[in-house]
Amino acid sequence: MILRKTLLIFSLFGLTACATKNYGDDKFHLQMATHGKDVMWVPTKVEMAHEMLAVAKVKPGDIVYDLGSGDGVIPIEAAKKYKVRSVGIEYNKDLVELSKRNADRARVKDIVEFRHGDIFVEDFSQATVLTLYLGDNLNFKLMPKILKMKPGTRVVSITLLHRKETLDTLLLILEFS
Repeated sequence: MILRKTLLIFSLFGLTACATKNYGDDKFHLQMATHGKDVMWVPTKVEMAHEMLAVAKVKPGDIVYDLGSGDGVIPIEAAKKYKVRSVGIEYNKDLVELSKRNADRARVKDIVEFRHGDIFVEDFSQATVLTLYLGDNLNFKLMPKILKMKPGTRVVSITLLHRKETLDTLLLILEFS
């Protein structure tokens, strides 16, 4: 019984710590599960951004677009690691401004752009790499636009990383259509 109470206390403490941690900066307090237009914001780990970019086989000359870019981790890491132009599209104006400050702090603001906009309306057809840190529901809503992209466009979704056969199929559709 004491063990259960102790585990419960630690679990509650962990949830409280996540809920109160500031993922933003001194100008914008950003918490886990901040509500957005279509999704709740969760932080992208740098390691996950690197994995997504590696799966996409980012190379010189690529233009990386990240839909629902949040605090800008994926576009910033693409610029830092691969020295490629990156664009993040985010609906939340505060997150766009935070992303711009993050890019400035990372010294990549000259090759990273953050746009305030709706991912269902904005044009991302110039992307050679498209990253999606979104849920399946939004990915499927975006599919008609994604399938109209140029052949060879690499698309990586956080929800597809663990379903390699779906990712391979999507890459084949975009590469050979």
